[in-house]
Amino acid sequence: MATACIERIFHINVVCRDLERSLRFYVDILGMHVVDGPFDAEGAALAGIGHGAQSWGIAPDAVKIRFAFLRFGDDAAETILDLLEFVEPRSYGAPHPNLQMIGIARIALKVSDVQSSYEAMLATGVKFISPPVHITLGDNLLHGIAYCCFYDPDGTILELYGPHTTSSAS
Repeated sequence: MATACIERIFHINVVCRDLERSLRFYVDILGMHVVDGPFDAEGAALAGIGHGAQSWGIAPDAVKIRFAFLRFGDDAAETILDLLEFVEPRSYGAPHPNLQMIGIARIALKVSDVQSSYEAMLATGVKFISPPVHITLGDNLLHGIAYCCFYDPDGTILELYGPHTTSSAS
């Protein structure tokens, strides 16, 4: 049986109401540092994380976001915290009130070939939000990558993340 060959958790995504306020907290209070961004982004490359925007009459590829990647150390293999503010539609709601609630924002899982992992998981019946898409944003963590989001059994959204290869969807 083919496996997705997950290497590690790439980033944990935390949706916030105000990116600047959250950055001050995570950097000034918790001691993290920004390793990439902040970015303002919109367009077709965001269709994978724009899922659900249809509820507000906004197409997934019309979503606008602000985000930054943070981490504690300098090890490139360290898991990153991705702070994300939805601008259009606006971030909404509140975090779960206790630890017994199911769900997270999104966990990105690093793979060496997004397309191959996607196909292997698709063959097992995993439900994907979109096929792999290619994104180049900035010169670092989002330069020349591919990603796609999928659901776990409870409906929590996870993501495959890796370098864009010629076999990946563009």
